[in-house]
Amino acid sequence: MPEIFVDPQKILQRIEIKPDFIVAEFGAGSGSFAIPLARKLEDGRLYAFDIQSEVLSVLKTKAEAEGLVNIETRVCDLEEPEATRLANESIDLVTIPNVLFQIQKKEQVLKEAARILKKNGRVLIIDWLPNIPFGPKGERVDPLFLKRIAKNLNLELESEFAAGNYHFGMIFLK
Repeated sequence: MPEIFVDPQKILQRIEIKPDFIVAEFGAGSGSFAIPLARKLEDGRLYAFDIQSEVLSVLKTKAEAEGLVNIETRVCDLEEPEATRLANESIDLVTIPNVLFQIQKKEQVLKEAARILKKNGRVLIIDWLPNIPFGPKGERVDPLFLKRIAKNLNLELESEFAAGNYHFGMIFLK
């Protein structure tokens, strides 16, 4: 049996997701987290952001095939200020699954998450462990670095966990 690197279902069980939540996913790709998230949002909405329109098109097709009408895809560069164009404090949960290693301006991405997050909202981050010898190329992010950025943005570390053998997970509270 092939090894699962990251199990979205298992990870999403670690955080409270109410059916009416408004969620933003940064780096949604083709939907490995977005689809299971959207299933939990019976009366809510998921904004799926990615810089690549092609992968968002795949996500949209998967969502339609499952009858999910609560996903809105948006192409944007999350490294730009206020890239999501969402209102301040309008989001219950921001997920950033397995994307920070690809991003140069990591602090800008977290700043955008903090800006759109409601008071008592949460940010869920999953990313590659910095010291494993394989995996995708990119600038791996040190969890200590994320904690420093988050603290400067008034985000409090709520929990930290292993997200499989090769990834870490963190949940921050605003």
